Amino acid sequence: ELFRLNNNLLLIALAAVVTQQVSTLVLGSSNLITDVAVFSLAVKITALLGFVIIAINSITAPQYAQLFSNNQLTEFWALFKQSRKILTISGLLLAIVLMVLTPVVTSFLDNGYSNLPLIVAILLVGQLANLMTGSVVNILVMTNHDAIHRKNTFFISLLNVVLVITFIPMFGIIAAAVIMSLTMLVKNLVSLYYVQRLIDNPGKA
Repeated sequence: ELFRLNNNLLLIALAAVVTQQVSTLVLGSSNLITDVAVFSLAVKITALLGFVIIAINSITAPQYAQLFSNNQLTEFWALFKQSRKILTISGLLLAIVLMVLTPVVTSFLDNGYSNLPLIVAILLVGQLANLMTGSVVNILVMTNHDAIHRKNTFFISLLNVVLVITFIPMFGIIAAAVIMSLTMLVKNLVSLYYVQRLIDNPGKA
């Protein structure tokens, strides 16, 4: 069982790397070198929101596993609701800070970075979706539904590759940012759907 879980997590991690890097590779192959630099910086800036969910997951992951194992589903969903609220509020506040500070950072860079605030704004949509849907990916893994998350991740990775190859050569960095946010949004909404479908909620009418 542990070997199966480790294999699933390894495959999920590899698919996630492909999803994150393919946009940069296609931008580079399209001779959009300045766009590669802008996109890479925007991804690093917006990735700061990811630290919020990493911090919350480090606390809640063992709690989800224990509550699910003990069939304490009322407490399980109460924890999900509370942590989701914290993630949403923290994410919105941090996103506002980044939206304010990014133009300041851009003012110190050359003209090639003039569209950095726009790219950051687009990528923040996906990052906020990641936070506002809650720790759904983590929950799938902690409740023995990692195989479903693996299939979801591979589907999203395939969709991402197709969209990137199709649209980045035509629309450049804007397409790269929109596709990354869109695939992140879809991944988390699908994960949320499965969490709500597969795990009983005694408090749900």
